[in-house]
Amino acid sequence: MDGEGKAMATPGKSDLARPVATDGDLLPGALPGSASGTGAGGARKRSGSVASHAVSNVKPRVSLNLMDLRKKLKIQSVEDQIVMEKEASRAVKEMCFFTTFALLFTFTTLLNRNDHEIYFFTEAVRNQLVAVEFPDKFVPNTAKTYEDVATVEEYYQWLRGPFYSALWTASTFDGDHQFRIDDIPPGENISPNRQGWIMGNGRLLGGVRIGWTRVKEEECHLPGQMLADDNLNWFGCTPSYLDGRGEYQTDALGHPQTIPGIHIQPDILAEPEVTSPTTSNAFYAPTQYIVLPNLEDEEGTVYKRIEDLVTNKLVDRKFRVIVVDFNVYNPNLDYFIVGRLMAELPVAGGVYTTHKFTTLRLYRNYTPSDGLRFTVEVIVQLIVFYYTWDVVKGVRRDGWRRHLGLNAFPHNLNLTLFYIALTFKILAYITRPSMLNPSTNDFIELRTTAAYMELAQDCNAFNAFLTWVKETRYLSFIPKFKILIGTLAEAASELWAFVIICMFVLFGSSQAFSLAFGTAVYGYRNLTQSFFTLARALLGDFDFEELRVNKPFLGPLMFFIFVMLAVFVLLNMFIAIIGDAFSDTKASLEEPATKARSVRMLKAVVNVGLDAVFKVPQLGSLVHNRINKVGQVSDPASANVRDLFELLDRNMYMKGWEEYIQEVLKGVEAHHVIRTDDIVVSLVEMGSDPEAARQFASRIDKDG
Repeated sequence: MDGEGKAMATPGKSDLARPVATDGDLLPGALPGSASGTGAGGARKRSGSVASHAVSNVKPRVSLNLMDLRKKLKIQSVEDQIVMEKEASRAVKEMCFFTTFALLFTFTTLLNRNDHEIYFFTEAVRNQLVAVEFPDKFVPNTAKTYEDVATVEEYYQWLRGPFYSALWTASTFDGDHQFRIDDIPPGENISPNRQGWIMGNGRLLGGVRIGWTRVKEEECHLPGQMLADDNLNWFGCTPSYLDGRGEYQTDALGHPQTIPGIHIQPDILAEPEVTSPTTSNAFYAPTQYIVLPNLEDEEGTVYKRIEDLVTNKLVDRKFRVIVVDFNVYNPNLDYFIVGRLMAELPVAGGVYTTHKFTTLRLYRNYTPSDGLRFTVEVIVQLIVFYYTWDVVKGVRRDGWRRHLGLNAFPHNLNLTLFYIALTFKILAYITRPSMLNPSTNDFIELRTTAAYMELAQDCNAFNAFLTWVKETRYLSFIPKFKILIGTLAEAASELWAFVIICMFVLFGSSQAFSLAFGTAVYGYRNLTQSFFTLARALLGDFDFEELRVNKPFLGPLMFFIFVMLAVFVLLNMFIAIIGDAFSDTKASLEEPATKARSVRMLKAVVNVGLDAVFKVPQLGSLVHNRINKVGQVSDPASANVRDLFELLDRNMYMKGWEEYIQEVLKGVEAHHVIRTDDIVVSLVEMGSDPEAARQFASRIDKDG
């Protein structure tokens, strides 16, 4: 070899008679990609290959078993290679199968759903009921909306203003309340606004329900010092609805006149429970209600009914919640809005308003695209059954720890959520109305169906995240893709202790802030909300000025203590734990043994993919021939080294292996140049440790 580390193949006579390797022979231990292998270029023939030179009659000086030589160079054995190829084949098939499953699941969830018009429809209806200001005749000096309602009087103003205008007039379109559709001659290219429609494209379905829940009065329990004034207990005290003392029997509501048309709800559990995001109170179906007609008539019946509620004082001190329920359908989008506007009257006094609009596609199986989606949904569920059965077999074979333990928790949670979503879909199908009459004056109860469909959608939403994150699990057989899972696994032991410490700090801080500011600051009104507010503060979302104004000394003191402990210490500890775990995982993946395995696995994966391509008619032979041509031109030196080890495989015992390799290299045609780097690269590709490969090449390069 020359000074640059090259071995020039010079023609010359050799006194070594070597056995001839016939072209096309499958040499024992031939790796995919070698001249006699069947991998990514294994079917090619090369002139000048070391396998074409005869060897024999070498005088024994050193006897080295081939297995010892492979062990010395840390080269993968034939058996290990076969096992790795099987492992790679199985891993690639699992990855492709799961990727197909994830794509099918994505198709079922986004078909007819990935449309921003659905959001615009919901937002348009919401704005008309929640964001429109009260008429000047009610509030001449200030701008007030539904979200600003704080008293019963203001709630009445909303009923007579934005509520009535949005659902029964043309104010959401062109303001022409006459709806003169009959005046338009037939055939005219005009599409006017119609009665019963919101924003021009949303049809009000059925009647609108105004319902409420009341509680019974009880004797007030007061301290003895307060009993001197009987006015405190004149009407008694009204308990919180959380006490479960709802008044389900109707009274003659209204004063001075009784309000007509009040209905009793016989079963409050007939509709799903709703938890208020403001007070955290949970309410079922309203115990009593009235229904307003679907359309306004010439006499103004709907408005008169609303005026009757206001004039005769529907809301009294026994009320705990009053709700407005309605349904709107957009035929252009084929989507329903199931709306609820809720006003709570807590024992603290005042009125607190919230709203919720659930937008859904109620009837989902009547178009050709629906049929396709339903078919894919069935396929997805069958795949879920297959994965479930695989877990069951694994538990029976290996025990529960491996398949039901913490490492398998994301996978099992993923499968469980699929079954929960399927259950909610079935319940939604059972509870939805078989027929709908949009013009009926009766209230159409869609809230139960909407709740089930929303729960199924929520399960699918979380499942979408789990499914695609779980894709990294099926790519982890390639070390480069293992870094995410490896980082989490490396940090798990440290994170458990960190989470426990963090929970202690957050709970103690939540208790302290709730006691100090719970009566004056909205974000700390109870222990739960205080916890959420402090958790947001960890991410930089906090209101320091509100704390300082409320308590000029204690507010800043507690805030800076929390920031120093939770933000500067705990948050940076978390980042450090993840950073250290990432560094350790990355370092382990860069170890020579891991890198060598990465090369071998990548090669096995490529071979598996090419084997699949080779089986394709026409395309397979075309790709096969192209790879052979490229290999003949680009890799003669590496091929010689591979053939050398294939020859070693055949002889099993080599005597004087260093001299033998030198003699073989001298017998290569003169136009082939083999660099020591080529030998190192070839050995690494065959699975050798890089350092061992360099030492081996340097022992051959005695002339360099």
